[in-house]
Amino acid sequence: RLGPLGAEPRLRLRRFPVNHPGEVQEIFDALSYNKGSAIVNMLYHSLGHDAFRKGLSKWLDKYKNSNSTTQDLWACLAESSGKPVAEIMATWTRQEGFPVLSVARGGDRWDEWVIGQKRFTLASSGGSEPEAKKARGGLWTVPLPVLHFSQRAVEHMTLDGAEGKLPAKGDWVLLNAGVRAPLRVHHSTELLRAFAKEAANA
Repeated sequence: RLGPLGAEPRLRLRRFPVNHPGEVQEIFDALSYNKGSAIVNMLYHSLGHDAFRKGLSKWLDKYKNSNSTTQDLWACLAESSGKPVAEIMATWTRQEGFPVLSVARGGDRWDEWVIGQKRFTLASSGGSEPEAKKARGGLWTVPLPVLHFSQRAVEHMTLDGAEGKLPAKGDWVLLNAGVRAPLRVHHSTELLRAFAKEAANA
């Protein structure tokens, strides 16, 4: 749970240079642990148990008698999974805040779910105009678990721009199924009604 910490506009990058062991204690605050663990959890579920474990084991073995960097870890995980881990994680560790996604039905035949993203910060929900303008600039590469009405099984997509689309496979779609990614989702009124109907019929 990020709470307001992840949304604070004054909270900057989650990746810092460390020049002395004493600086570690200054860096690891509540935000570092809460947001950091949420991001690692997202990555774990995105890569899958086997690929994540294989990459982590490779990294530990390769650097067991030497120093290592974040990029070394990303490289090992990328090798084990075949996914661009460094590129994905850069959007989460090198900018503040986290995304809020929106999803609503669209397309020429009304046969798609249109997904959008923007930065969620306190500034973007009522702060000063300069901060609000800055907050609109961030984009994330989001590994996104998706649950469709007709499938009842989670599938995975990657949202790597301001907008993405999914074919509609039923009355509703649930983004971030299982709450794997540290973000918020604004489902349309139509979807909320479909969720309520589904719950009533359960």
